[in-house]
Amino acid sequence: MHSKNNADQELTAHLNVSPARMQMEYIQHLVRQGASLKDCRNRNNDTALHQLVRHYRSVVLDSGLSESVAAQFGKAIQYLQEQGVDVHAKNSFQYSALQILLNTAVNGISAVIIELTLIFIKNASVNLAETNDQGLNLFEIITSHAGSPTWLIEKLQQLPSAYRLEETAKIGRSYAIEADDCLDLEAFMQAAEYDKQRLLGKGRGGTVYYTRLHGQDVALKTTSLVNNNSSFTKSIQRSCKEIAFLQALTKAQVPNIIGFKGYCIHHWHIHLFMEYAEFGSLKAYYEKYPRPDWGRFSDRSLPFQLAQDILTGVYWVHKFNIILCDLKPENIVLTRDPASPNEICAKLIDFELSQKTGLSLNCWAGTYWFIAPDALCDGNSKKSDIYSYGRVLLSIAQWKPHPDFVGKSLADYKKNGKLQWERFGEDLVNGRLQPDIPLDTPPEIAMIIRETSASNPKDRPSAPALKSRLNAFFWQSKEKKEAEDADLLSWCSLQ
Repeated sequence: MHSKNNADQELTAHLNVSPARMQMEYIQHLVRQGASLKDCRNRNNDTALHQLVRHYRSVVLDSGLSESVAAQFGKAIQYLQEQGVDVHAKNSFQYSALQILLNTAVNGISAVIIELTLIFIKNASVNLAETNDQGLNLFEIITSHAGSPTWLIEKLQQLPSAYRLEETAKIGRSYAIEADDCLDLEAFMQAAEYDKQRLLGKGRGGTVYYTRLHGQDVALKTTSLVNNNSSFTKSIQRSCKEIAFLQALTKAQVPNIIGFKGYCIHHWHIHLFMEYAEFGSLKAYYEKYPRPDWGRFSDRSLPFQLAQDILTGVYWVHKFNIILCDLKPENIVLTRDPASPNEICAKLIDFELSQKTGLSLNCWAGTYWFIAPDALCDGNSKKSDIYSYGRVLLSIAQWKPHPDFVGKSLADYKKNGKLQWERFGEDLVNGRLQPDIPLDTPPEIAMIIRETSASNPKDRPSAPALKSRLNAFFWQSKEKKEAEDADLLSWCSLQ
Protein backbone atom coordinates (compact mmCIF):
# COMPACT_ATOMS: atom_id res chain seq x y z
CA MET A 1 0.00 0.00 0.00
CA HIS A 2 1.30 3.44 -0.84
CA SER A 3 2.15 5.91 1.89
CA LYS A 4 -0.16 8.90 2.20
CA ASN A 5 2.32 11.29 0.56
CA ASN A 6 3.02 8.90 -2.30
CA ALA A 7 -0.70 8.39 -2.85
CA ASP A 8 -1.22 12.15 -2.98
CA GLN A 9 1.60 12.56 -5.45
CA GLU A 10 0.30 9.70 -7.57
CA LEU A 11 -3.18 11.20 -7.68
CA THR A 12 -1.69 14.61 -8.47
CA ALA A 13 0.17 13.11 -11.39
CA HIS A 14 -2.99 11.43 -12.67
CA LEU A 15 -4.96 14.64 -12.35
CA ASN A 16 -2.53 16.44 -14.67
CA VAL A 17 -4.35 19.74 -14.16
CA SER A 18 -2.63 23.08 -13.73
CA PRO A 19 -1.98 24.03 -10.07
CA ALA A 20 -3.71 27.38 -10.60
CA ARG A 21 -6.92 25.71 -11.74
CA MET A 22 -6.88 23.22 -8.89
CA GLN A 23 -6.23 26.04 -6.47
CA MET A 24 -9.30 27.87 -7.80
CA GLU A 25 -11.36 24.69 -7.51
CA TYR A 26 -10.21 24.29 -3.94
CA ILE A 27 -11.27 27.84 -3.07
CA GLN A 28 -14.67 27.23 -4.66
CA HIS A 29 -15.00 24.05 -2.62
CA LEU A 30 -14.22 25.92 0.61
CA VAL A 31 -16.88 28.51 -0.19
CA ARG A 32 -19.42 25.75 -0.82
CA GLN A 33 -18.56 24.30 2.58
CA GLY A 34 -19.29 27.66 4.22
CA ALA A 35 -15.84 29.24 4.40
CA SER A 36 -15.55 33.01 4.00
CA LEU A 37 -13.45 34.64 1.31
CA LYS A 38 -11.10 35.84 4.05
CA ASP A 39 -10.56 32.26 5.17
CA CYS A 40 -9.94 31.29 1.57
CA ARG A 41 -7.30 34.01 1.21
CA ASN A 42 -5.60 32.79 4.38
CA ARG A 43 -5.54 29.27 3.00
CA ASN A 44 -4.50 30.38 -0.47
CA ASN A 45 -0.84 29.45 -0.08
CA ASP A 46 1.61 26.83 -1.22
CA THR A 47 -0.28 24.07 0.59
CA ALA A 48 -3.56 24.70 -1.23
CA LEU A 49 -2.75 22.30 -4.03
CA HIS A 50 -1.73 19.59 -1.58
CA GLN A 51 -4.93 20.10 0.43
CA LEU A 52 -7.05 19.83 -2.69
CA VAL A 53 -5.35 16.60 -3.72
CA ARG A 54 -6.00 15.19 -0.26
CA HIS A 55 -9.62 16.27 -0.60
CA TYR A 56 -10.01 14.33 -3.85
CA ARG A 57 -8.34 11.36 -2.22
CA SER A 58 -10.82 11.55 0.68
CA VAL A 59 -13.65 11.50 -1.87
CA VAL A 60 -12.32 8.17 -3.09
CA LEU A 61 -11.89 6.77 0.42
CA ASP A 62 -15.32 8.02 1.56
CA SER A 63 -16.92 5.85 -1.08
CA GLY A 64 -15.75 2.81 0.90
CA LEU A 65 -13.21 1.76 -1.72
CA SER A 66 -9.50 1.14 -1.34
CA GLU A 67 -6.65 3.50 -2.15
CA SER A 68 -6.07 1.49 -5.30
CA VAL A 69 -9.01 3.37 -6.79
CA ALA A 70 -6.67 6.33 -7.18
CA ALA A 71 -4.57 4.27 -9.56
CA GLN A 72 -7.68 3.00 -11.36
CA PHE A 73 -8.80 6.59 -11.64
CA GLY A 74 -5.66 7.37 -13.60
CA LYS A 75 -6.12 4.28 -15.74
CA ALA A 76 -9.64 5.42 -16.62
CA ILE A 77 -8.28 8.72 -17.89
CA GLN A 78 -5.57 6.89 -19.79
CA TYR A 79 -8.25 4.65 -21.30
CA LEU A 80 -10.20 7.68 -22.51
CA GLN A 81 -7.08 9.08 -24.10
CA GLU A 82 -6.35 5.76 -25.82
CA GLN A 83 -9.86 5.85 -27.26
CA GLY A 84 -9.10 9.21 -28.83
CA VAL A 85 -10.70 11.45 -26.20
CA ASP A 86 -8.71 14.56 -25.37
CA VAL A 87 -9.43 14.91 -21.66
CA HIS A 88 -8.20 18.51 -21.70
CA ALA A 89 -10.15 19.61 -24.76
CA LYS A 90 -12.84 22.25 -24.36
CA ASN A 91 -15.19 20.69 -26.87
CA SER A 92 -17.63 17.80 -26.63
CA PHE A 93 -16.45 14.22 -26.22
CA GLN A 94 -16.68 11.36 -28.64
CA TYR A 95 -19.72 9.37 -27.64
CA SER A 96 -18.31 6.01 -28.74
CA ALA A 97 -15.33 6.22 -26.38
CA LEU A 98 -17.46 7.06 -23.37
CA GLN A 99 -20.02 4.42 -24.30
CA ILE A 100 -17.33 1.73 -24.42
CA LEU A 101 -16.17 2.78 -20.98
CA LEU A 102 -19.74 2.68 -19.67
CA ASN A 103 -20.24 -0.81 -21.06
CA THR A 104 -17.28 -1.99 -19.00
CA ALA A 105 -18.76 -0.48 -15.82
CA VAL A 106 -20.43 -3.62 -14.55
CA ASN A 107 -20.46 -2.61 -10.90
CA GLY A 108 -20.45 0.34 -8.55
CA ILE A 109 -16.67 0.55 -8.37
CA SER A 110 -16.31 1.00 -12.12
CA ALA A 111 -19.11 3.55 -12.13
CA VAL A 112 -17.41 5.54 -9.37
CA ILE A 113 -14.26 5.59 -11.48
CA ILE A 114 -16.21 6.97 -14.42
CA GLU A 115 -17.82 9.63 -12.27
CA LEU A 116 -14.51 10.70 -10.78
CA THR A 117 -13.06 10.81 -14.26
CA LEU A 118 -15.80 13.16 -15.35
CA ILE A 119 -15.22 15.40 -12.35
CA PHE A 120 -11.64 15.44 -13.35
CA ILE A 121 -12.38 16.42 -16.91
CA LYS A 122 -14.57 19.20 -15.59
CA ASN A 123 -11.54 20.52 -13.70
CA ALA A 124 -9.70 20.53 -17.02
CA SER A 125 -12.07 23.23 -18.33
CA VAL A 126 -14.37 20.91 -20.25
CA ASN A 127 -17.98 22.01 -20.07
CA LEU A 128 -20.01 18.95 -19.04
CA ALA A 129 -23.20 20.75 -19.95
CA GLU A 130 -22.15 20.50 -23.59
CA THR A 131 -23.54 17.57 -25.51
CA ASN A 132 -21.80 15.27 -27.93
CA ASP A 133 -22.68 14.67 -31.55
CA GLN A 134 -25.51 12.32 -30.55
CA GLY A 135 -27.07 15.01 -28.37
CA LEU A 136 -26.55 13.10 -25.11
CA ASN A 137 -25.48 14.92 -21.97
CA LEU A 138 -22.60 13.21 -20.15
CA PHE A 139 -24.16 13.70 -16.74
CA GLU A 140 -27.38 12.20 -18.08
CA ILE A 141 -25.53 9.15 -19.37
CA ILE A 142 -23.94 8.56 -15.99
CA THR A 143 -27.25 9.13 -14.22
CA SER A 144 -29.06 6.62 -16.42
CA HIS A 145 -26.33 4.11 -15.57
CA ALA A 146 -26.73 4.72 -11.85
CA GLY A 147 -29.73 2.45 -11.49
CA SER A 148 -31.41 3.46 -8.23
CA PRO A 149 -32.21 6.53 -6.13
CA THR A 150 -30.02 5.23 -3.29
CA TRP A 151 -27.08 4.86 -5.66
CA LEU A 152 -27.56 8.37 -6.97
CA ILE A 153 -27.82 9.88 -3.50
CA GLU A 154 -24.72 8.08 -2.28
CA LYS A 155 -22.66 9.11 -5.28
CA LEU A 156 -23.85 12.72 -5.12
CA GLN A 157 -22.57 12.82 -1.55
CA GLN A 158 -19.13 11.91 -2.86
CA LEU A 159 -18.90 14.62 -5.51
CA PRO A 160 -17.31 17.87 -4.26
CA SER A 161 -19.49 20.00 -6.52
CA ALA A 162 -22.76 18.10 -5.97
CA TYR A 163 -25.95 19.90 -5.05
CA ARG A 164 -26.20 20.62 -1.33
CA LEU A 165 -23.91 17.95 0.08
CA GLU A 166 -25.17 18.05 3.64
CA GLU A 167 -28.89 17.98 2.82
CA THR A 168 -28.51 15.19 0.29
CA ALA A 169 -26.56 13.10 2.81
CA LYS A 170 -29.47 13.35 5.25
CA ILE A 171 -31.88 12.15 2.58
CA GLY A 172 -29.70 9.15 1.83
CA ARG A 173 -29.82 8.09 5.48
CA SER A 174 -33.56 8.68 5.82
CA TYR A 175 -34.88 6.39 3.10
CA ALA A 176 -33.88 2.79 2.46
CA ILE A 177 -34.84 2.21 -1.16
CA GLU A 178 -34.80 -1.44 -2.19
CA ALA A 179 -33.12 -2.27 -5.50
CA ASP A 180 -35.52 -5.11 -6.39
CA ASP A 181 -37.89 -2.79 -8.24
CA CYS A 182 -35.21 -0.93 -10.16
CA LEU A 183 -35.75 -1.45 -13.89
CA ASP A 184 -32.81 -2.17 -16.13
CA LEU A 185 -32.17 0.58 -18.64
CA GLU A 186 -33.27 -1.50 -21.64
CA ALA A 187 -36.69 -2.23 -20.10
CA PHE A 188 -37.06 1.41 -19.17
CA MET A 189 -36.17 2.68 -22.63
CA GLN A 190 -38.82 0.39 -24.17
CA ALA A 191 -41.44 1.60 -21.71
CA ALA A 192 -40.32 5.21 -22.11
CA GLU A 193 -41.56 5.23 -25.71
CA TYR A 194 -44.76 6.74 -24.39
CA ASP A 195 -47.09 8.94 -26.34
CA LYS A 196 -46.98 12.39 -24.76
CA GLN A 197 -50.45 12.97 -26.13
CA ARG A 198 -51.74 10.39 -23.62
CA LEU A 199 -51.31 12.63 -20.61
CA LEU A 200 -53.03 11.20 -17.52
CA GLY A 201 -52.31 13.98 -15.09
CA LYS A 202 -49.99 16.78 -14.07
CA GLY A 203 -49.27 18.28 -10.67
CA ARG A 204 -46.60 19.75 -8.44
CA GLY A 205 -44.88 16.37 -8.18
CA GLY A 206 -44.53 15.55 -11.86
CA THR A 207 -46.30 14.51 -15.03
CA VAL A 208 -48.10 11.18 -15.51
CA TYR A 209 -48.38 9.45 -18.90
CA TYR A 210 -49.90 6.23 -20.15
CA THR A 211 -47.41 3.64 -21.44
CA ARG A 212 -46.77 -0.11 -21.45
CA LEU A 213 -44.26 -2.14 -19.44
CA HIS A 214 -43.68 -5.87 -19.92
CA GLY A 215 -46.87 -6.06 -21.98
CA GLN A 216 -49.05 -4.36 -19.35
CA ASP A 217 -50.80 -0.99 -19.27
CA VAL A 218 -49.03 1.23 -16.73
CA ALA A 219 -48.92 4.84 -15.60
CA LEU A 220 -45.50 6.52 -15.83
CA LYS A 221 -44.87 9.36 -13.41
CA THR A 222 -41.88 11.51 -14.40
CA THR A 223 -40.27 13.92 -11.93
CA SER A 224 -37.41 16.26 -12.81
CA LEU A 225 -34.61 16.41 -10.24
CA VAL A 226 -32.81 19.47 -11.52
CA ASN A 227 -35.23 22.27 -12.31
CA ASN A 228 -32.95 24.44 -10.22
CA ASN A 229 -30.46 23.96 -7.41
CA SER A 230 -32.87 24.95 -4.66
CA SER A 231 -35.49 22.38 -5.68
CA PHE A 232 -33.12 19.44 -6.12
CA THR A 233 -33.15 18.33 -2.50
CA LYS A 234 -36.94 18.46 -2.18
CA SER A 235 -37.46 16.74 -5.52
CA ILE A 236 -35.26 13.78 -4.74
CA GLN A 237 -36.50 13.60 -1.14
CA ARG A 238 -40.14 13.43 -2.20
CA SER A 239 -39.46 10.91 -4.96
CA CYS A 240 -37.40 8.60 -2.74
CA LYS A 241 -40.00 8.83 0.00
CA GLU A 242 -42.80 7.97 -2.42
CA ILE A 243 -40.84 4.99 -3.77
CA ALA A 244 -40.15 3.73 -0.23
CA PHE A 245 -43.81 3.99 0.82
CA LEU A 246 -45.16 2.42 -2.38
CA GLN A 247 -42.63 -0.41 -2.19
CA ALA A 248 -43.67 -1.26 1.37
CA LEU A 249 -47.42 -1.03 0.70
CA THR A 250 -47.27 -2.99 -2.57
CA LYS A 251 -45.08 -5.72 -1.07
CA ALA A 252 -47.61 -6.11 1.75
CA GLN A 253 -50.44 -6.28 -0.85
CA VAL A 254 -52.33 -3.49 0.89
CA PRO A 255 -55.80 -3.06 -0.66
CA ASN A 256 -57.01 0.17 -2.23
CA ILE A 257 -53.48 1.54 -2.78
CA ILE A 258 -52.16 1.98 -6.32
CA GLY A 259 -49.83 -0.86 -7.32
CA PHE A 260 -46.13 -0.08 -7.74
CA LYS A 261 -44.33 -1.64 -10.74
CA GLY A 262 -40.80 -0.20 -10.54
CA TYR A 263 -38.63 2.86 -11.01
CA CYS A 264 -35.66 4.10 -13.00
CA ILE A 265 -33.38 7.13 -13.09
CA HIS A 266 -32.69 8.52 -16.53
CA HIS A 267 -31.69 11.95 -17.84
CA TRP A 268 -31.88 13.58 -14.39
CA HIS A 269 -35.46 12.40 -13.92
CA ILE A 270 -36.90 9.80 -11.56
CA HIS A 271 -39.52 7.67 -13.31
CA LEU A 272 -42.11 5.70 -11.33
CA PHE A 273 -44.14 2.96 -13.00
CA MET A 274 -47.49 2.31 -11.37
CA GLU A 275 -50.71 0.45 -11.96
CA TYR A 276 -52.87 2.05 -14.65
CA ALA A 277 -56.33 3.16 -13.48
CA GLU A 278 -58.55 3.14 -16.56
CA PHE A 279 -61.28 5.43 -15.19
CA GLY A 280 -58.89 8.18 -14.09
CA SER A 281 -59.15 10.31 -10.98
CA LEU A 282 -62.25 10.73 -8.84
CA LYS A 283 -62.19 14.43 -9.71
CA ALA A 284 -62.33 13.62 -13.44
CA TYR A 285 -65.08 11.07 -12.80
CA TYR A 286 -67.22 13.73 -11.11
CA GLU A 287 -66.92 15.90 -14.20
CA LYS A 288 -67.66 13.11 -16.68
CA TYR A 289 -70.58 11.22 -15.10
CA PRO A 290 -73.84 12.37 -13.44
CA ARG A 291 -74.34 12.08 -9.69
CA PRO A 292 -75.47 8.54 -8.78
CA ASP A 293 -78.00 7.60 -6.11
CA TRP A 294 -76.71 6.20 -2.85
CA GLY A 295 -79.03 3.26 -3.61
CA ARG A 296 -80.24 0.65 -1.18
CA PHE A 297 -76.78 -0.90 -0.63
CA SER A 298 -77.66 -4.41 -1.74
CA ASP A 299 -76.00 -3.71 -5.11
CA ARG A 300 -72.99 -1.95 -3.57
CA SER A 301 -73.98 1.45 -4.91
CA LEU A 302 -71.09 3.51 -6.26
CA PRO A 303 -71.08 6.28 -3.59
CA PHE A 304 -70.98 3.72 -0.79
CA GLN A 305 -68.34 1.67 -2.61
CA LEU A 306 -66.15 4.77 -2.96
CA ALA A 307 -66.62 5.69 0.70
CA GLN A 308 -65.61 2.20 1.82
CA ASP A 309 -62.66 1.80 -0.58
CA ILE A 310 -61.12 5.17 0.28
CA LEU A 311 -61.49 4.50 4.00
CA THR A 312 -59.88 1.07 3.58
CA GLY A 313 -56.89 2.74 1.91
CA VAL A 314 -56.60 5.29 4.73
CA TYR A 315 -56.97 2.51 7.32
CA TRP A 316 -54.05 0.49 5.92
CA VAL A 317 -51.81 3.49 5.34
CA HIS A 318 -52.29 4.42 9.00
CA LYS A 319 -51.53 0.80 9.99
CA PHE A 320 -48.14 1.34 8.37
CA ASN A 321 -47.75 4.55 10.41
CA ILE A 322 -47.89 6.74 7.33
CA ILE A 323 -49.79 10.04 7.21
CA LEU A 324 -51.22 10.83 3.76
CA CYS A 325 -51.20 14.64 4.24
CA ASP A 326 -52.94 15.31 0.89
CA LEU A 327 -56.09 13.20 0.56
CA LYS A 328 -58.37 14.71 -2.09
CA PRO A 329 -60.33 13.61 -5.22
CA GLU A 330 -57.31 14.29 -7.48
CA ASN A 331 -55.28 11.74 -5.47
CA ILE A 332 -57.90 8.99 -5.73
CA VAL A 333 -58.16 6.95 -8.93
CA LEU A 334 -60.83 4.53 -10.13
CA THR A 335 -60.23 1.19 -11.81
CA ARG A 336 -61.94 -2.18 -12.16
CA ASP A 337 -62.24 -4.21 -8.98
CA PRO A 338 -60.04 -7.30 -9.54
CA ALA A 339 -62.45 -9.39 -7.43
CA SER A 340 -65.53 -8.11 -9.29
CA PRO A 341 -64.59 -6.81 -12.78
CA ASN A 342 -68.04 -5.29 -13.28
CA GLU A 343 -67.57 -3.01 -10.27
CA ILE A 344 -65.40 0.06 -9.78
CA CYS A 345 -62.66 0.14 -7.17
CA ALA A 346 -61.07 3.29 -5.69
CA LYS A 347 -57.34 3.45 -4.92
CA LEU A 348 -55.12 6.07 -3.30
CA ILE A 349 -52.18 7.56 -5.20
CA ASP A 350 -49.47 10.22 -4.73
CA PHE A 351 -47.41 9.77 -1.57
CA GLU A 352 -44.99 12.63 -2.23
CA LEU A 353 -46.25 14.75 0.66
CA SER A 354 -46.84 11.78 2.96
CA GLN A 355 -44.88 11.45 6.20
CA LYS A 356 -44.07 8.79 8.75
CA THR A 357 -45.79 9.21 12.11
CA GLY A 358 -43.55 10.18 14.98
CA LEU A 359 -41.64 12.73 12.92
CA SER A 360 -41.61 16.35 14.04
CA LEU A 361 -43.78 18.05 11.44
CA ASN A 362 -43.24 21.77 11.91
CA CYS A 363 -45.10 22.68 8.74
CA TRP A 364 -48.31 21.60 7.07
CA ALA A 365 -48.79 19.87 3.76
CA GLY A 366 -51.91 19.36 1.69
CA THR A 367 -54.57 21.16 -0.33
CA TYR A 368 -56.51 23.97 1.32
CA TRP A 369 -60.04 22.83 0.50
CA PHE A 370 -59.42 19.44 2.14
CA ILE A 371 -56.93 20.35 4.87
CA ALA A 372 -57.76 20.17 8.58
CA PRO A 373 -57.59 23.36 10.71
CA ASP A 374 -55.19 21.64 13.12
CA ALA A 375 -52.88 20.77 10.21
CA LEU A 376 -52.53 24.49 9.45
CA CYS A 377 -51.65 25.24 13.07
CA ASP A 378 -49.80 22.16 14.34
CA GLY A 379 -48.84 20.09 11.29
CA ASN A 380 -50.35 16.91 9.88
CA SER A 381 -51.44 13.85 11.87
CA LYS A 382 -53.60 10.76 11.39
CA LYS A 383 -56.57 12.79 12.63
CA SER A 384 -55.94 15.44 9.98
CA ASP A 385 -56.19 12.62 7.40
CA ILE A 386 -59.56 11.71 8.94
CA TYR A 387 -60.72 15.31 8.49
CA SER A 388 -59.67 15.15 4.83
CA TYR A 389 -61.53 11.85 4.46
CA GLY A 390 -64.70 13.53 5.72
CA ARG A 391 -64.24 16.29 3.15
CA VAL A 392 -63.81 13.68 0.39
CA LEU A 393 -66.95 11.93 1.66
CA LEU A 394 -68.78 15.26 1.43
CA SER A 395 -67.52 15.70 -2.13
CA ILE A 396 -68.94 12.24 -2.97
CA ALA A 397 -72.29 13.15 -1.42
CA GLN A 398 -72.41 16.42 -3.41
CA TRP A 399 -70.63 14.89 -6.44
CA LYS A 400 -68.33 17.93 -6.66
CA PRO A 401 -64.51 18.16 -6.76
CA HIS A 402 -64.66 21.04 -4.25
CA PRO A 403 -67.66 20.49 -1.95
CA ASP A 404 -69.76 23.41 -0.74
CA PHE A 405 -69.97 24.43 2.90
CA VAL A 406 -73.07 25.84 4.56
CA GLY A 407 -73.60 29.23 2.90
CA LYS A 408 -70.18 29.17 1.22
CA SER A 409 -68.67 27.71 -1.94
CA LEU A 410 -65.32 27.87 -3.70
CA ALA A 411 -66.54 30.88 -5.71
CA ASP A 412 -66.96 32.88 -2.48
CA TYR A 413 -63.21 32.72 -1.90
CA LYS A 414 -62.22 33.78 -5.38
CA LYS A 415 -61.31 37.30 -6.40
CA ASN A 416 -60.27 38.10 -9.95
CA GLY A 417 -59.97 34.38 -10.57
CA LYS A 418 -57.56 33.83 -7.67
CA LEU A 419 -58.33 32.04 -4.42
CA GLN A 420 -58.02 34.12 -1.26
CA TRP A 421 -56.32 31.52 0.88
CA GLU A 422 -55.78 33.76 3.90
CA ARG A 423 -59.51 34.43 4.27
CA PHE A 424 -60.28 30.76 3.72
CA GLY A 425 -57.70 29.70 6.32
CA GLU A 426 -59.13 32.15 8.85
CA ASP A 427 -62.68 30.81 8.35
CA LEU A 428 -61.41 27.23 8.55
CA VAL A 429 -59.52 27.69 11.81
CA ASN A 430 -62.44 29.61 13.36
CA GLY A 431 -64.92 26.83 12.55
CA ARG A 432 -67.01 28.83 10.07
CA LEU A 433 -66.93 26.13 7.36
CA GLN A 434 -69.58 23.56 8.19
CA PRO A 435 -70.38 20.75 5.71
CA ASP A 436 -73.45 21.26 3.53
CA ILE A 437 -74.79 17.68 3.47
CA PRO A 438 -77.40 16.79 0.78
CA LEU A 439 -80.77 15.67 2.15
CA ASP A 440 -80.65 12.26 0.43
CA THR A 441 -77.38 11.32 2.16
CA PRO A 442 -77.89 8.23 4.38
CA PRO A 443 -78.04 9.26 8.08
CA GLU A 444 -74.99 7.20 9.07
CA ILE A 445 -72.91 8.75 6.27
CA ALA A 446 -74.10 12.25 7.24
CA MET A 447 -73.10 11.56 10.85
CA ILE A 448 -69.63 10.44 9.79
CA ILE A 449 -69.19 13.63 7.73
CA ARG A 450 -70.12 15.76 10.76
CA GLU A 451 -67.90 13.85 13.19
CA THR A 452 -64.86 13.92 10.90
CA SER A 453 -65.35 17.70 10.51
CA ALA A 454 -64.87 18.33 14.24
CA SER A 455 -62.53 21.26 14.93
CA ASN A 456 -60.82 19.37 17.76
CA PRO A 457 -58.91 16.38 16.33
CA LYS A 458 -59.58 14.42 19.54
CA ASP A 459 -63.29 14.49 18.70
CA ARG A 460 -62.77 12.79 15.33
CA PRO A 461 -63.10 9.00 15.08
CA SER A 462 -60.11 6.88 14.06
CA ALA A 463 -59.87 4.96 10.79
CA PRO A 464 -60.47 1.55 12.50
CA ALA A 465 -63.57 2.91 14.26
CA LEU A 466 -64.95 4.34 11.01
CA LYS A 467 -64.23 1.09 9.17
CA SER A 468 -66.23 -0.92 11.72
CA ARG A 469 -69.13 1.51 11.51
CA LEU A 470 -69.27 1.48 7.71
CA ASN A 471 -69.17 -2.32 7.60
CA ALA A 472 -71.92 -2.60 10.21
CA PHE A 473 -73.99 0.01 8.38
CA PHE A 474 -73.70 -1.91 5.11
CA TRP A 475 -74.78 -5.23 6.59
CA GLN A 476 -77.66 -3.66 8.51
CA SER A 477 -78.85 -2.00 5.32
CA LYS A 478 -78.46 -5.23 3.38
CA GLU A 479 -80.50 -7.21 5.92
CA LYS A 480 -83.18 -4.51 5.90
CA LYS A 481 -83.30 -4.59 2.10
CA GLU A 482 -83.56 -8.42 2.06
CA ALA A 483 -86.41 -8.28 4.60
CA GLU A 484 -88.23 -5.68 2.47
CA ASP A 485 -87.76 -7.84 -0.63
CA ALA A 486 -89.12 -10.87 1.22
CA ASP A 487 -92.19 -8.91 2.32
CA LEU A 488 -92.73 -7.73 -1.25
CA LEU A 489 -92.52 -11.29 -2.62
CA SER A 490 -94.93 -12.49 0.06
CA TRP A 491 -97.40 -9.74 -0.80
CA CYS A 492 -97.13 -10.53 -4.53
CA SER A 493 -97.81 -14.22 -3.91
CA LEU A 494 -101.05 -13.36 -2.13
CA GLN A 495 -102.35 -11.29 -5.01
